[in-house]
Amino acid sequence: MAYHFRDPLLRPIRETAVELGDLNETSTKTIKLHPKSKELTEFLREALARVPFLYGVHLHQILRFTEAMEHCRLLPREVAVREGSTIDYLYVVHTGRVLVQSLNTKRMLGPGDTFGQEALDTGGRADFTAIGQGSAELYRLHRQVFKLMQMEYGTRLRMTIWSVIEQNRKAKGPSAFQGVVAQAMTRHKDIKSLSESSYDGYESLAREFADVQAAVTQSSSVAILGKGQFGEVHLIVHKPTRKAYALKIQDSAGMNGRTPLRTLIDREIACMREGASPFLMRFYGEYVDAQKKSYMLLEHLGGGSLEDLMADHRNSGAMSLHTCRFYFACMCSAFDALHSAAWMHRDLSAKNVMISRRGYCKVIDVGLAKRVSESEHTYTSCGTPLYLAPEIIHKTGYGHKAEVWALGVLLFQITTGRFPFMPPKDSTATGAARKMELYQAIIKSQPAMSDPCFTQTGALGQATKELIERMLDKRPSERINIPNIFKSSFFEGFDFPALHAQTMPPPFVPPRDSRLPDPR
Repeated sequence: MAYHFRDPLLRPIRETAVELGDLNETSTKTIKLHPKSKELTEFLREALARVPFLYGVHLHQILRFTEAMEHCRLLPREVAVREGSTIDYLYVVHTGRVLVQSLNTKRMLGPGDTFGQEALDTGGRADFTAIGQGSAELYRLHRQVFKLMQMEYGTRLRMTIWSVIEQNRKAKGPSAFQGVVAQAMTRHKDIKSLSESSYDGYESLAREFADVQAAVTQSSSVAILGKGQFGEVHLIVHKPTRKAYALKIQDSAGMNGRTPLRTLIDREIACMREGASPFLMRFYGEYVDAQKKSYMLLEHLGGGSLEDLMADHRNSGAMSLHTCRFYFACMCSAFDALHSAAWMHRDLSAKNVMISRRGYCKVIDVGLAKRVSESEHTYTSCGTPLYLAPEIIHKTGYGHKAEVWALGVLLFQITTGRFPFMPPKDSTATGAARKMELYQAIIKSQPAMSDPCFTQTGALGQATKELIERMLDKRPSERINIPNIFKSSFFEGFDFPALHAQTMPPPFVPPRDSRLPDPR
């Protein structure tokens, strides 16, 4: 029989002879705490809760770590961690951007992203370099401070168990330990009993994030946001904090064709973790119940979809190009992060871009996402037909440039209010025949670039037209890539640091959802 703390920082406790360690008074004095505002503490807590090494760590301990984090600033092109150097800190990006690159990958990090978690685990040498992109504000936790706080926490838990043993001290031999954990559980909630042949390790903790289970238990469902073949998404309110979340509930034991649903769920979670950015729906965690039902806690984006926003503008007047530029910058930033992490979304559409409660747009629904590096191709045809690139239709293999095409379709759509490629207006075809006419239009025709938004809006209109033409080049090898989109004249003078820090005023802030209470 073994007893295992839910907290992954602590070792299993067995009913055998043990050695207890001490945290002496001198070592505790080396932990310097840095008081922070409520908003900053919550920001850092949410960032640390997404660090895989800390999955399952309880809230009060995470809050202790945030208190010990110190502020630091990165200047443009300043190196925070150099490949081959010792990793001493876990970093959280507060404002600005940091480029993390290794031999084969690179990833642009923004507010709420972390790097250097190896410092909390084994330490050792960095296999990446982290460089400030513009001025960036960070918070960091030193490895030694983390270890001291870990010891402090572990000692307190051991004392909980030892106090129960002391109450049974008159018993002899092994009987002194009988019922110890059961009694200690009533005093401390961090202990989990493991029956014979069961296990609980890193992978289990990653799928059974204790805070998610607690959050679901302490929440009430307000509405059903959507239903699918294998589950549904609920809008829930966490009663203690009155905060709203999206809860995706789905079966994880079945099959989708030949693919286990668990495999698809794990792929979706991996994409959200590895491709995380301020412009991708945030993933908080997942747990699986005894019936193999998956509960995935996600960010609630209460402003409706980009498609809804465009419909509103069709009724009230077209979006200005400056408004389009804001939303398009958000989308390009999301896909830049995904591609840098070697992921493809594979289902971009206006329906899969949502407006957050702060007015920024975020990409959602990574259920079709797949790992594809910059040099690789994939062959499965998937996605929304109106956004498909010619190479997907030809089934010759496609890569990241297919998503540049989809972004080009979206840019055309938000600037003109219509799609660049459609079946003939006089067509009477339906179903599969109409889809084939659409595909022929995508392969053979050119979008009409005579819209007033291109011809009557000066330099920005011309820059928009030129960028769309480069994004909708039917030759993938000649099609512009995302880094060069950022450098194009369309984005000339655009304040990307303010966008990524989310200090740029959005063109539209959604009204408060009357179904939801004011958060505490």
